[in-house]
Parts: sequence; structure tokens; C-alpha cells
Amino acid sequence: MSSPATKNVSAQTKTPTPQKKVVAKKEAATDKPPAKPRKPTLKEKHSRFLVSNYSLIQFLSAKGLMIQDAVETAYSEIKLFAPVDEQEAFYESYITESKTTKKTMKQRKSPWLVTVDKNSFLRSQKKSLLTDDCLT
Repeated sequence: MSSPATKNVSAQTKTPTPQKKVVAKKEAATDKPPAKPRKPTLKEKHSRFLVSNYSLIQFLSAKGLMIQDAVETAYSEIKLFAPVDEQEAFYESYITESKTTKKTMKQRKSPWLVTVDKNSFLRSQKKSLLTDDCLT
């Protein structure tokens, strides 16, 4: 029979940990071809405007509200196929103009948003009820 000390020999001895091959990784990194430079892309906030304008043009075209020539003109107006520099300049001016447009929209009062004083409304209702009752 084996003694209890020899039974757990594998549990008592430490197994050597494998060495990391740092040198191999450095060699593999040098073997890769140099990365190609990335193409310039439009900023996310400008890209949202471009996508929104594109989808609006597609929607109007699908509804038949724009002819094909007008669609092509609209694409050139939103700088769809322009270089990134031109697109960024266009959408920066677009954002600046939208701030002034927003102010103008707030200054205009919609006829649907007219506020009515509660007491004056009730007085007018009473008067109309009185005049209606007197006529009958």
C-alpha cells in the first residue's frame, strides 16, 4: 500500500507556469504591414444632419413631391457627395442658422396656442348663455 504522503504528491507539488512569449509577439508585430491611414470622416453631430436631410429627400421623392432632377439638386445642396471639409463647413453654418431660426419660430405666435384667461372665458360663456336664453 502506498503511504498518504505519496498519494497527494501531485497536489502538493507546484506545476510550473508557462512563460509568456513576449519576444514572439514583438516579432509578429513587426511582420505586419503598416496600417493604412484612415479616411477622414464626418463628425457624428454633422452626420446626423446629413442622414436626416437625406431621409427627408427620399421621403419627399417617394411621395411624388419631388421630381428626379430636384432630388439630384437637393443632394448637391446638402453636400451629400462633397469632401468632408466642405460638409463640415456646411453643417457648422447649418447649426448656426438653426439657432436664429429657432428664435424666429419662438417669436411667432401660433393661432392655436393663444392663451385664454379662465375668468374671461367663463364670463363670455355666461353672456352667451344669457343671450341664448332670452332669445328662446
